[in-house]
Amino acid sequence: MRRQGRSVDNESMSSLTLLSALDAVLRRLPKPLLLALGLGSVAALAVVDAAGHHSLPFETFYVAPVLAVAWLTGSTRYGFVVALAAALVRPAEALVLAPPPAAPSPNPALFAFGALVQLLLYLVLLWLLATVRADLARRQAEAQRDALTGIANGRAFGLIAEAEIERSRRYRHALSLLYLDIDDFKGVNDRCGHAEGDRLLQRLVALLGENLRAVDAAARLGGDEFAVLMPETGSRAAGQQAMRLMAALSAETTSAGAPLSCSCGLATFRLAPTSVAALLAAGDQLMYEAKAAGKNRLCRAVLPAVRTAPAGDGRGSSAPQGDAQVLQRVE
Repeated sequence: MRRQGRSVDNESMSSLTLLSALDAVLRRLPKPLLLALGLGSVAALAVVDAAGHHSLPFETFYVAPVLAVAWLTGSTRYGFVVALAAALVRPAEALVLAPPPAAPSPNPALFAFGALVQLLLYLVLLWLLATVRADLARRQAEAQRDALTGIANGRAFGLIAEAEIERSRRYRHALSLLYLDIDDFKGVNDRCGHAEGDRLLQRLVALLGENLRAVDAAARLGGDEFAVLMPETGSRAAGQQAMRLMAALSAETTSAGAPLSCSCGLATFRLAPTSVAALLAAGDQLMYEAKAAGKNRLCRAVLPAVRTAPAGDGRGSSAPQGDAQVLQRVE
């Protein structure tokens, strides 16, 4: 029985995966094309309905293209166009098709009333669908935001970083990552309370927003650790950005009057790594080296290291050229 239950669960997961993949593919199509497909589905259903060789309530089948178009396009207006077409099918059939012999003539007012009721039903369904879509969008946004500070969380940062890594590798653009860790944050919580620690985290996020560029992506990775991704940014520009940010942070003080200092690691990649984990690991290592050197410092490096051969020696040197780490203290 347990094995049978697992088989059912696996089949359900496979179906969900297939539906998710199909949904993702269809969402990439242009909205006008999705609208055309929806109207084409309504037309096909109308042809089958007009054939008359069935006893099915075909009005219910028209709901599918109406809701599908509204969902895939993310637009109630597109869904309304399909809903209007579906509601007008019966009146159109009454006008175009001749009634069977000995059958009473169709009542136009009755058909118009039926179309209006059907359209109102579709509008209610479209409103419910829009409500569900808005709720899902809100939940997804909340799932990618840090609850305390409102900044992107680690999950959201991973999605952004994956896209930037792919773009950086494709176009051979530099990519920089700034990894920040608040110095002695545990001591602040112990001495001043968690409310003061929360205030410092929120203030740090506010300073990030004031000092970063629109193209930069900042996130709270957890606790007192933050990351800033700088697309298409070389070592010099990233260094200037990092020092400016650290100076702004140092000007902020705790309730006890101590400066809000951070140990930072800045990794600039000539060629972006193949994974987000490798990206973060490089910045994390540099941050810990800055912390070990006395805190409130920036430790930076350009990666990967360039290996060159010294004069008179055909073998490559293991010493990186132009990649030496630089420790800078922010007063």
